[in-house]
Amino acid sequence: MSCVLIAVGAPSCRRGVIASRPAQGAILVSLDTLRPDHLGCYGYPLPTSTNIDSLRREAVLFRTAIAHGPSTFVSHASMLTSLDPPRHGASSNRRTALSSSHLTLAEAVRAHGVATASFNGGGRLDPAYGLAQGFDVYESHVAGGDTLASMVDAGLAWLGQHRADRFFLFLHSYEVHAPYSPAASDLAALGPPCTG
Repeated sequence: MSCVLIAVGAPSCRRGVIASRPAQGAILVSLDTLRPDHLGCYGYPLPTSTNIDSLRREAVLFRTAIAHGPSTFVSHASMLTSLDPPRHGASSNRRTALSSSHLTLAEAVRAHGVATASFNGGGRLDPAYGLAQGFDVYESHVAGGDTLASMVDAGLAWLGQHRADRFFLFLHSYEVHAPYSPAASDLAALGPPCTG
């Protein structure tokens, strides 16, 4: 799983400035099952990630990031609560939703007047699993409609309605998750196919 956090309109990092002028907003992008060792920004030589590589040129790149759990749901519960799996108790295997007793990032920022929205790929992020806590808008899309482009389009439409608001936007896609069915043009960019 790969995640990108984008701060929009953030002030400089000088001490005291952040407290007096909060950032306009933040966007958290999660791409399920995306391997860093196959991204150009991590040194992969083939053109697999031109858009991510472009974003990276103006971003901070973390060389080490470790998922809190072996599944989408458990990892996102940790991301959105800052708790390790034993503390938040959310589990796909035990069919245990995230308890409403745990404060989520969306709840924390919404309590300070921040508009919150998530457009995600559903599945283990479906609202029934408890991750919708604190989001003003939480839309889970069904398989096939969960491309990153569709999530970005939905997020941009929502941002267009919240131009004057401080915001937290969470976008998630399973697009690179199995089943793998890349376009022929994408495969061609990677060179000739392997023959065994």
